[in-house]
Amino acid sequence: MSHNTMALPSEVDQYEGLPYLVFCIDSYLPPIIAEELNSTFPEALMRARLGERFAANVDLLEKSPELIKFLDENQTWNEYAKYWHSKELLIKLIELFSPSWNKRWHPLWKPLMVFRCSRLKNLEVTTHLSVYRTGFRLTPHSDDKFKLLSLIHYLPEQESEEPSSAGTTFFSPLSSIRIRRKDLRQFSEWSRGLRRHLPLWTAPSIEASLARRYSETDTLDATERTNFERYFIRFKHIDYKTNRITGFVKNDWSMHEVDLTDFPENQLRRAVLINVRLKPTRLSRLIPRLEKLYLQFRS
Repeated sequence: MSHNTMALPSEVDQYEGLPYLVFCIDSYLPPIIAEELNSTFPEALMRARLGERFAANVDLLEKSPELIKFLDENQTWNEYAKYWHSKELLIKLIELFSPSWNKRWHPLWKPLMVFRCSRLKNLEVTTHLSVYRTGFRLTPHSDDKFKLLSLIHYLPEQESEEPSSAGTTFFSPLSSIRIRRKDLRQFSEWSRGLRRHLPLWTAPSIEASLARRYSETDTLDATERTNFERYFIRFKHIDYKTNRITGFVKNDWSMHEVDLTDFPENQLRRAVLINVRLKPTRLSRLIPRLEKLYLQFRS
């Protein structure tokens, strides 16, 4: 399988009306290759990692004996992993999506962050095999602040009913009100700990999330959800479909969720998660440590 076979299109279909880029690529791979990835998906390995939990993600380049063996025995998966981690692919992703991710930064930080994102040595691509089981719920969140681009390659079981509930729902700010960056603070790490005392302009980007809930037996925070719905509405749901890539460029507004409440009990929602990330600086790694010390001092 050549890199040309897996190459992304030079343009992607975008969904209009959102303050962040969301797109979809159908029939990403030739059918014969997509079928091979589906039929050889390491479900036994993933079920073992899943255990009694609702979700499991495994780094496709993990150096565990079972994953090394899997890639050695499945050349198509081996080439697939190599492509997503190739310099050629990273350059392509920068060409396609950097105009969108360069818009996300606070004006004070924009020149520095655009410069950092333009250098290959500051970027990394991660790939994870991902499985979720019925009852899994991932509440609205904008994703890790170091992410620039998220791609989700759906690989349902061949006999899967492909229920729409297994896809991804994207949210848009309400058009009837002007949502400011500070309105997102209540849903982010800037509303708690040491950072709640700092001005928001000190954040190049925000990582917003409602309280995470991973089980249908958990009780969601109704007040928090009500507050969220004052600002956001469901805008687009992209179905879980064979050989489809759903993608978006992360920014402060890129709220999305996954809800497998109605997913068939005997199936797993299978996908590969591909992310382009900005490597954290020493300072950005230091801040969480200072916060931890601050909370320990306060307690």
